[in-house]
Amino acid sequence: MLPNLTDEASLRENLKQHPDSAAAHSNLAMCLHRLGRLQEAESLLQTAFRLMPDSAPICFNLGIVLAGLGRLTDSELALRRSSSISSADRDSPVHVEANFQLARVLTRQGHWAESEAALRHAISLQPDRAVFHAELGFTLVHSNRLKEAETALRRALSLDSSLSGVHLNLANVLYQFELMEEAEASVRDSLILDPENLPAKVLLSVILLKTGRYQEAWPLFELRRTKSEKWNTDNFEYQSVDPAHIPIVRWRGQSVESKSFLVLQDEGFGDQIQFARFVPMLKSLGVSRVTIGCRAPLHRLLSFVDGVDEVIDPARELQVFQYDLWCHTLSLPLYLGITLSNLPADVPYIKLPKNLLDRWKHAVRKRVASRGMKVGLVWAGSSGLGNVRPGRHISLDEERSVKLDQFVGPLRVPGITFVSLQKGPAEAQLRQLPEELRPVDMMSGVTDFADTAAIIANLDLVVSVDTAVAHLAGALGKPVWIMSRVGGDWRWLLGREDSPWYPSARIFRQKRTGDWTDVVERIEQCLRELVQNPAGLPGVSGATRTS
Repeated sequence: MLPNLTDEASLRENLKQHPDSAAAHSNLAMCLHRLGRLQEAESLLQTAFRLMPDSAPICFNLGIVLAGLGRLTDSELALRRSSSISSADRDSPVHVEANFQLARVLTRQGHWAESEAALRHAISLQPDRAVFHAELGFTLVHSNRLKEAETALRRALSLDSSLSGVHLNLANVLYQFELMEEAEASVRDSLILDPENLPAKVLLSVILLKTGRYQEAWPLFELRRTKSEKWNTDNFEYQSVDPAHIPIVRWRGQSVESKSFLVLQDEGFGDQIQFARFVPMLKSLGVSRVTIGCRAPLHRLLSFVDGVDEVIDPARELQVFQYDLWCHTLSLPLYLGITLSNLPADVPYIKLPKNLLDRWKHAVRKRVASRGMKVGLVWAGSSGLGNVRPGRHISLDEERSVKLDQFVGPLRVPGITFVSLQKGPAEAQLRQLPEELRPVDMMSGVTDFADTAAIIANLDLVVSVDTAVAHLAGALGKPVWIMSRVGGDWRWLLGREDSPWYPSARIFRQKRTGDWTDVVERIEQCLRELVQNPAGLPGVSGATRTS
């Protein structure tokens, strides 16, 4: 009589009766695997493997358990062995499953090409398995082959439309193509199947923001910080303090009259600069004192925002008893009721002190020719920028950045002196240009964003990829041309050249993913026109301009 494969006691009795049986060890191991007892399962499978090293099913089971233990290299070896042993019977279930599970292990290791090969082999043997096409689509997304990924994901859904995660992955791909109606429909399908799917809710919030439906978006956007097995909140750049450890009342729209208020940074530098505009609104509601908690590079700059009384490093200086209420920076629009129609866009809302402006005015004059236009340039973002969109291998920084040598055309425009505002590893690209094309590098004396702001105030224009400097220029009311990638950030909306957030901004949108040629050519043409007609540069009332 065969043992009950789900009954541990029965399987242990069977092993006791057949101590030299590899199958008896393997069967008990997989029962324990289903019970989550992976260490015991592995020990039994290692014994089974020693007893029968050429058993494809035993190698397969060992690979599955090792993957569950996170020992991916060992799992890969076991699954490759299972696939090889079973290759004589390519149609056998164990051979097909070994290749599928091998692909999943390779995906977890970031071996996208090998994962794709294993999946395509499995699909060639069983072309109607939806999960195979779903995994292939996921792998192709990570390889940044989005059109092929879309095809694979749609094929998976044609075979099984109940796969919530596949609807979500397809929505991500469609978002990258800026097909917002289709992306929204797909992510809503995902939520119908799995109403508590946190990544789907966050993606829906971003789609709503990108299409200007702020009122519906902000409540969902709040979920970006919720812990979930499906959602890695570490994708967000910065969280100064765990909200669970702040023993003061969190602001959710209640009265703030005569209250002291702590605003905590919860994402990147650009986000803090952009959302600092809401501090004066807090004061207008009756807040008595506003403290901003943020990282050190922003301290001086944000102290120049109207309504800010104090700036601290919350990781070191947070004295919670000093505050009545607190809120994350990016949560302010929800509780302030911000929509496109009431978005505060008066600039500059960061006002630099005269001594700082004068210091950098003198420094710029020493390094930059007095005649002609002075244009600041940022061609790359932060190399540490993570990825908040599920299912992407390429980083957001790679997507949004341009190589400096691609900018040779604009750098040759006569009548313009370019000033590098670039920080970080991309600064090294300056040395790769001929000296006559090299932008003036002013950043060696820069210690924080306040210094960068003062340099910008002494320029005529800033040309930047979508990074914090673009927000800084916009907040200062300085004309800024922003290079936005396909599937770019929600705050630049869809298809617009202007920005409701920054009246002095002009958006240059990429037409093809990864190809900046058209954007750079358009910027070069606009710069040539600007040299001929400097009055064509939009000014903003109250913004600091150079003569």
